[in-house]
Amino acid sequence: MASLSYGSIAWLPTAIPFLAMRGKSSWLQGVVAMIYAEKKTIAHTLLFAGLLVLSLNYVLYWVLGFEALRMPVRVSAIAMFALSLAFNFKALRFDILYIPMLGLATLSFLLHGTDALNMLAVLLFVLAASPYSLEVLLADLLKCFAVALLLYLASIALGRAAIVTHTYGGRTRNYLGFSHVNAAALFFLPLLLLLAMKFKRKKVLFCFVVLSFVVLYALTNTRSVLFAVGAFLLGYALFVAMGKAKALTHFRGVFGLIVLYALLGAAFTLSLFAGTNIDVALSYRPTLFHEAIASFTPLDWLFGSSAFKEVDNSFIVIVGHYGLIFLAFAVAVLHKSILRCAKTGDAWSYAFILSIVATGSLESFLYRPELIGTLAFWIIVFGYARPNVPIDSRNEATHV
Repeated sequence: MASLSYGSIAWLPTAIPFLAMRGKSSWLQGVVAMIYAEKKTIAHTLLFAGLLVLSLNYVLYWVLGFEALRMPVRVSAIAMFALSLAFNFKALRFDILYIPMLGLATLSFLLHGTDALNMLAVLLFVLAASPYSLEVLLADLLKCFAVALLLYLASIALGRAAIVTHTYGGRTRNYLGFSHVNAAALFFLPLLLLLAMKFKRKKVLFCFVVLSFVVLYALTNTRSVLFAVGAFLLGYALFVAMGKAKALTHFRGVFGLIVLYALLGAAFTLSLFAGTNIDVALSYRPTLFHEAIASFTPLDWLFGSSAFKEVDNSFIVIVGHYGLIFLAFAVAVLHKSILRCAKTGDAWSYAFILSIVATGSLESFLYRPELIGTLAFWIIVFGYARPNVPIDSRNEATHV
């Protein structure tokens, strides 16, 4: 049981006379309630701390070059998530598909070491986050993004990171201070989360987010950022349009599933176009996909490999690290989430899922815990977040 801080027991002297009037039973109930509330607050604080160190870790190694801190910080975040779910154990919720995914991620970690630690961190976060509302979790994620953004801007201002531009293959790309241009683009994906927040001027916000992605593309020449916002807007628009045409409402789920399985199929068939003009247009991804898939042994297909060399496709990378069985369970969860969003009329979550899956077909980030967009994606996919439940009776969700 968690030890109580002075602040949590300072109320006792003034409360004792009142509680005595209510009788010993009421007094004990009050103490138990305060202890329970304290444990829930500690659990949320640990969850937020884990999120914060992960988001800062992304800037630390991609901008400041502290590669040596990458794994220790990641392990510390996992420890915080584990403690958070321990403090809030009775409130945890999970889908039946979560159990084999956690088991397989753990097995991959035992077989392949720290190379397979990423998805384990993501899954522990998802479980620790399950008692909280989506509104609270998105607010936490955006706070962490804001802090990471401040660290990034401070690094630029203090000259610790240089804004450099490279030209190769006819493309001029600004790295924006990151060691890899795609890392810079993916860092700003959480801007899509703003569209889920309750702002009054929604149209202005939409324009701001779209403009931000256009500017980001103009600077980095990373096509996946345009793909991300384009897929989001298209998914959102089609969802709303099908809702207005009552006869087409039930096609929302069908359309989402077609997109999911088309992208999944493309991941493993694009390798057929290696050496063609399509290969060149896609920055030689088909060739890289072909090399990655050809390197898989039968055991690699089942449980992944520690020798896997990553490529720019999240589906192939998940197989490379965790195996085809893990991917099958992940796709099953995605399948359920798309149908759930279609059934409940959740346009934003529907569009966000399709957008991130589409972007993940061009980048390998659906398993990277340092990315705010990745963590937001999986809590939405698993759908554990409650409608809008306060963290405890004192509404301490706002204290972080």
